[in-house]
Amino acid sequence: MGRYEDTVPLQGGICKGNYDQGSHTSDTEPFEWEPRPKPINKWLVMAAGIALVVLLLMLIATMHHEDRLSDREDHFHRSILSLPWDASPADIQPNDFWAIHDLLLVGYSAPFMKRDDELAKMPEVVSTNEKASIIEASLISWSCLPAKFEADHFSNKPFLPSALSNEEEAREARNPRIRDRSLLGVCADSDWDRGCSLWASLHSMALRADALGLNALFYRAVMPVLIGGVTMCGGCTLHLLSLHRPIIDAAIFEDLAPLYCANAQCAAAKRHAEEISPCIGRVSMECQQYQPEIADILAFRAYARAVFDDVSQPITHFFVALHNMVTSSIAKDAGGRKHHLYCVKEVLYSLPLNLIEGTGVDRISILKASNASVVGRGIPGLDPHQRLLECDNNP
Repeated sequence: MGRYEDTVPLQGGICKGNYDQGSHTSDTEPFEWEPRPKPINKWLVMAAGIALVVLLLMLIATMHHEDRLSDREDHFHRSILSLPWDASPADIQPNDFWAIHDLLLVGYSAPFMKRDDELAKMPEVVSTNEKASIIEASLISWSCLPAKFEADHFSNKPFLPSALSNEEEAREARNPRIRDRSLLGVCADSDWDRGCSLWASLHSMALRADALGLNALFYRAVMPVLIGGVTMCGGCTLHLLSLHRPIIDAAIFEDLAPLYCANAQCAAAKRHAEEISPCIGRVSMECQQYQPEIADILAFRAYARAVFDDVSQPITHFFVALHNMVTSSIAKDAGGRKHHLYCVKEVLYSLPLNLIEGTGVDRISILKASNASVVGRGIPGLDPHQRLLECDNNP
């Protein structure tokens, strides 16, 4: 795969961090949502398309080709050395963002959605240039990183543009792995490179989006991508669908393609999701063991509905809560490794300051921004008295 230069036409200067929110109006105008949007359906999943370029621009602008992101608070880093494998959000390096490439490319392909004759025509209906723009942006997202990633950086085959029209090739790319682990920061010891990179990217972009006032745009652009199967993890996708049922069109469950797994962790998550799903809303002896987790799921559904309706909600809080919910559902089946749940304050103060630098917004204002009516009751990471994690998120 050829490399792109810093001056590639799409949003010239993006690799150097010259992000100008005002100059990006033309890309964001088609994605101005109504205050109370309609539930996510198959059309929105399949047409996510060019909106995802916004996700790339929000984060790449902060990198400046540094070896490590800057301005960390060492005192806070020392306080969270108990995180798994001595890793924390403070250990994120720019190369950990390599899966923004997959948010764009795999997200565009929506691998877990059926492609009937009508849906197969969607990309051409939405925009004749959309596919080329997504491919270009995905390649830029690799070339902008210090490692300047290419296909030969991976021991397992990555998702390449040719996989968009080749289902077999796409499935072969369900678990790419970077050969040189020294290139990575927080993800260096991960067993699931794509999953780790996606979380690192989502947490960082969420903070950047909150600081730029693009939280609603970011949320409503990324959710269809996650629902469409960007993780290429059937278990993760089932759990995600269950957690977001109130904001998803019921028909989308009929439009799911066969789900497959990326690794053993995914298979365990899929089994667990299939076991617990029939018990939600039921009271029976065989479901008794799942009741605490079901209570968490129902609490998160209410929270997801509130965030979906209220465009003012900080999205940093949401992705911390989502991370905790997904992690807690698979912790018992993940090979004995201890998984870490995060408080919002912990994540906010671990992520680097240059994600919000120059925006006029500080961490405390984002921490306090949550609407009092959407406080995340019963949500790990948000509720100070949640059963899995008690958090003091006061500034």
